[in-house]
Amino acid sequence: MNIINRLDTYLLEKNKRKRTSHYPSDVNSCLRQLYYKWNNVDESDPPTAGNIIKMKFGTLAENIVRDYLQWEKGKGAIKDFAEQVEITGIEADLSYKIHGYQDFVITNKDNTLVGIECKSSFGRGIKEIQQSGPKEDHVLQVYQYMRYGEPKKYYLVYIGRDNGYRTQFEVHYKNGQITVNGKEYLIDWQYYLNRLISAEHVIGAAIMPYREYRTVIKDGEIKDKVQRNGEIYKSDWQCRYCNWRSLCHKAEIEHSRNTGAILYGGEEI
Repeated sequence: MNIINRLDTYLLEKNKRKRTSHYPSDVNSCLRQLYYKWNNVDESDPPTAGNIIKMKFGTLAENIVRDYLQWEKGKGAIKDFAEQVEITGIEADLSYKIHGYQDFVITNKDNTLVGIECKSSFGRGIKEIQQSGPKEDHVLQVYQYMRYGEPKKYYLVYIGRDNGYRTQFEVHYKNGQITVNGKEYLIDWQYYLNRLISAEHVIGAAIMPYREYRTVIKDGEIKDKVQRNGEIYKSDWQCRYCNWRSLCHKAEIEHSRNTGAILYGGEEI
């Protein structure tokens, strides 16, 4: 038996399910990507087995925190904790609910609740996060957990996959707004709610939404970055990691391949 081949087959097998709810990560996703997701369009760039393995290594951060919480519970420092706690948000202007799962919810000895959301990355990226603050997508995710349920205090914890580097942020929710490490973090929830409303409007639509992010395309391929006439052009990470990137930029990729042109944001440079 070829274990590697069988492992890859196992990792790549998945059931395509029809969407029945918004995910917390959707509020900041490209509207065209949401069009592909809601309309069940086949991925042009599905994750490879190697990509899936790297993502699974990322989930080890949750296992480390779970073991730590079990230790705290055993010492009597906390009363209990729960994993993968379901959260559902209902908005009057949305036809579909917002649905997700909290990594951990701790019950303290005084019965107060505290949440923990775990994220992993490479150590260098986490050092940058420590200096510049948590990623917007992650703050928005925690915001929704606290908006629609309990607890109202959260720890956003980052762990480096390669070097074990660690950092954390304390997030509090009150009156529809949050603070991160004691500093006000403004969130215009109506803006993000409007994005979900727009996403619902494209379900079954014939016309796709506009692209919100840009790529640099050379030799018929999407590149991370290209230098042209002394200037650096970079593809947005949202496009580089999108599972529909080749489909979304199909016309530009073919144009570049046929003419040798370098394109940025759909325009020749």
